[in-house]
Amino acid sequence: MIISNARYQELGALYNTHADADAYAEVFEDFGYDITRLRDNGLDDTLDRLDVFLSQLDPGDDVAVVFSGHGWSDGQVNYLVPVDAPLQGSDRKLKRETIALKNGVDGVLDEIEARNVGLTVAIIDACRDNPFKPPEGRRSAGISRGLAPMTPRNGSFIVYSAGEGQQALDRLPSDPEDQKLSVFTRSFVPYLKQGLHLEEAISRAQLDTAALAQRAGGHRQEPAYYDAALGLTCISGRCDARAPTGAGVADKHRSDEADALLITALGLPDDVQAIALRRIVDGFDGTGAAKAADARLTVLERSERRLVQDSSAYSSGYWATNLLTLKGHQGEVSRASFSPDGTRIVTSSRDGTARIWDAENGRVLAQLLGHKKSVRSAAFSGDGQRLVTASSDGTAHVWKVETGQLISRLTGHMNAISSVSFSADGTRIVTASADRTARVWDAKSGRLLLNLRGHQRAVWSASFSADGARIATASADGTARIWNAKTGLELSRMSGHEDTVRSVSFSPDGTKIVTTSSDKSARIWNIANGRESVRLLGHQGPVWTAAFSPDGIWVVTVSAGQVETLQILHRS
Repeated sequence: MIISNARYQELGALYNTHADADAYAEVFEDFGYDITRLRDNGLDDTLDRLDVFLSQLDPGDDVAVVFSGHGWSDGQVNYLVPVDAPLQGSDRKLKRETIALKNGVDGVLDEIEARNVGLTVAIIDACRDNPFKPPEGRRSAGISRGLAPMTPRNGSFIVYSAGEGQQALDRLPSDPEDQKLSVFTRSFVPYLKQGLHLEEAISRAQLDTAALAQRAGGHRQEPAYYDAALGLTCISGRCDARAPTGAGVADKHRSDEADALLITALGLPDDVQAIALRRIVDGFDGTGAAKAADARLTVLERSERRLVQDSSAYSSGYWATNLLTLKGHQGEVSRASFSPDGTRIVTSSRDGTARIWDAENGRVLAQLLGHKKSVRSAAFSGDGQRLVTASSDGTAHVWKVETGQLISRLTGHMNAISSVSFSADGTRIVTASADRTARVWDAKSGRLLLNLRGHQRAVWSASFSADGARIATASADGTARIWNAKTGLELSRMSGHEDTVRSVSFSPDGTKIVTTSSDKSARIWNIANGRESVRLLGHQGPVWTAAFSPDGIWVVTVSAGQVETLQILHRS
């Protein structure tokens, strides 16, 4: 079902909505979908046509809903605005005169889900603020409240044309008369036509839309999406057979989308992850992400063959007794770490949860729910009283350890968050994301303090120095960078790795960092001059992470499922 509204009777008219909807209709028709097209309908006509559409759905059908027009939210539920909606009214009146997208009862998506359909895709190219009395050329009036974040059911993929609190632009001031598509649609539709997976298409469109919107006096429009579909989402039926997408920028786009797909793949359960990784290896040959995916596949295959003998594990020639078995997660555990005092353990899992455990008896103290996708990272604050989790859903959550209570949500990243950590004093949090940024947050209020921009590809790791004055980041662009943690100014850049830089950590005294890379090396750098001082070679595959010992004498590196300990530094 494709709906476009332009000629509003009381609200501001929109220029490009019909052309937008026609563009989507052409795409979905080419993909073999039956099209139900609505244009400039009032409330009653829209509801009548919706009833007919719903009656035609069979269990297992793939369904797409596209809406181009005005929208609004009461802070919890999002509403689509028909052309006969009133200019003014109370929330109660406006709810009666508009159509709920999803309210848990009789919203458009609720009604579709009740038919037990397969994949549901919703593309909402509408405003992210209240549309009443909208300014010229905006799909929003900016009356403080944006559309509420969406929690889709499993099997759903929801796309918004603008991020939370942002306005979706209908046109740019510089647009010629023959430009008939909105800023988002002109960015998104070309990638859909190429037959890309939705994850790839929207990731590209996010960057293009943001760049175009900047031309409108620095306007911010960063599309958002909510993905609850298992694995990669293909609506064309030919995602794996698509042709190359252009000469000049194809290689860069290819590497970028491979990095984003790899981060998504690593957040999936092992069986589905293996399928996604093989697609990256087959479809993005020659990229750093393909090499990393191939190495991860090797680890997964080894794990399948590994024999587990009773409650013991063999390591470095010694038998180690299993003291605790932590059972409860429904998906693979991605990370585990102790609290500073050693009394608790936190685990993050691909089942979308994190759990806090009693380190003495293995009892679950709290199950942390709220993320929509896999939890990729978790870290305790220095005092052990708070915990921060980061997810493939692009958010980080701060929790109270004692009760498991959610304190704040950190939202703003446009892609998966790969790592998260507190500053030593517990006042700030740094996150690293596939959207090419690292961000610094106030740990108490959740307010965004800094947006560290400059990396050309996904940021895999970010961490504070011990004194909290600097931040180190590692990226798929092959560099590590040092930033002023108060101003966000880039202080130095370490270049030399021949592939993706996977992790970065400060030495305890803050004079050095250690980086790891898919080029099978780890390297020590002198922060004062930005020069490489030691190169650690001999690994058989990508080096995933490394860390200094507390005294700064030793570094431990983890590579392709193996742990290697190397003595590389002596105190002066």
